[in-house]
Amino acid sequence: MNRLCLNLQFEDGRCEEKWFDLPLDIGRHSQGLVLKSWRVAREHAKIEAKDGELYLQDLGSLGGTLLNSQRIHHLHPLKLNDQIVIGPCLIRIVAIDSGQEPGHTVNDASDPQKNRVQTTARPLSKADSATIMPQAVPPSERTSGIVQAPDARTLIAQRNQLHKLLLEALDLKRNNITAMDDALLREEAAKLLNKIIQADKQFSELSYAQELSQMVIDEAVGLGPLEPLLQDPSITEIMVNRFDEIYIERNGKLEAHPMSFSSNQSVISIIDRIVSPIGRRIDESSPMVDARLKDGSRVNAVIPPIAIKGPSITIRKFPLRRPAMADLVALESLDNYMREFLDLCVKHRMNMIISGGTGSGKTTLLNVLSNCIPEDERIVTIEDAAELRLNHRHLISLESRPANTEGRGQVSIRDLVKNALRMRPDRIVVGECRGGEAFDMLGAMNTGHC
Repeated sequence: MNRLCLNLQFEDGRCEEKWFDLPLDIGRHSQGLVLKSWRVAREHAKIEAKDGELYLQDLGSLGGTLLNSQRIHHLHPLKLNDQIVIGPCLIRIVAIDSGQEPGHTVNDASDPQKNRVQTTARPLSKADSATIMPQAVPPSERTSGIVQAPDARTLIAQRNQLHKLLLEALDLKRNNITAMDDALLREEAAKLLNKIIQADKQFSELSYAQELSQMVIDEAVGLGPLEPLLQDPSITEIMVNRFDEIYIERNGKLEAHPMSFSSNQSVISIIDRIVSPIGRRIDESSPMVDARLKDGSRVNAVIPPIAIKGPSITIRKFPLRRPAMADLVALESLDNYMREFLDLCVKHRMNMIISGGTGSGKTTLLNVLSNCIPEDERIVTIEDAAELRLNHRHLISLESRPANTEGRGQVSIRDLVKNALRMRPDRIVVGECRGGEAFDMLGAMNTGHC
């Protein structure tokens, strides 16, 4: 292989597609692909071919190079449709060619002026930048040595069509699937979708049928494009502003993500899928809800009419490993004197209130302090949406409940605090105080429980 075609998408909406010779240098003052941005180093990264394989290397840049949402530090293999983020540019490998083909213009890497991506191009629509997958090319149009990628509109149309067919198939088997758990439902959906794909040549002959199938299943019975984001340990927060606008937080910084849902209705369906198992509801009469995922991650969802742009989801992910006091000391959030003082306060049953701004670590600190509670004490936790992960043997967790559609059945945090006093607690931990429950918490403090 001696050249490749790259699709370049910029934060300001510009888009270009160009062929480059290998090896390809990328940087602010590169002789290959020139990216003019303060976030790009003079010599930022390099793409080269070795032993018939394609590799990407970060050249020690301060801003870093992301490959499929993961920062790389050394030589890393590349394949078709991999996504590279350098500064303000999302680079997608569209095609790889092993030899010169007629009818294609190859950029002269020796002349950087030809490769400067400063020209104004067609603005990207939301749908164009939504999802990136390979494209099926008719046999009559295939070119030897070149693998082509699709336009996003075709992919979204195919995904939506398969999604609709799968939902219809699942609806016909509703009596059989209502009692299934998530794993069995996903397995059944995969079988049905495979039959649908095999029965239609327009899908069965696609070179990316397996990837397309996974996307459809995730959206039909899972959490759609949120699935890979939830599995990425480097992502701490996921924000869906509308169906085609997703942001993530990584290393304390917000960045746009190219994935999207198929429609606003798909986002609402996934919100229902999150809140229904824990007895919550969301509709026009109750358009806001707090919930949690199975791993304890905190979820807030808002839908129209109060969400003007469309249904919105915010997910605060929990770390896989529970932090301890030693971790806070290692991060210099505390010193040893502060650690000893807090440990004494907890063990000697001092009343404590933890306050701070959004994302400041209140829940993390509360979880850490709970490790100081002696094992022979009984703890009752009270929360709106259960997110505390106390590592304690004698633990009772209570969760508030909103009213049903008839306005009945509400159990407030205030009710739970009153009830907890009758449960012979040694400690009462209230997740958040935002209303009248503060009075009951102060009353509980007077009894020595909080």
